[in-house]
Amino acid sequence: MLQRAGVPTASAELLLVRMRAKVDNLCRERDALKKAATGQATHPIEIQRT
Repeated sequence: MLQRAGVPTASAELLLVRMRAKVDNLCRERDALKKAATGQATHPIEIQRT
């Protein structure tokens, strides 16, 4: 619609690309944290008694 109205869309498209990259990075970080949390839950740390 914007292009048909003659409104430049390059800056909006760049913003969307940056936002998409940020969301993708956050999803990867979330997945890594979930995986780490799951690994910790299934493999508890052994405490050595002295």
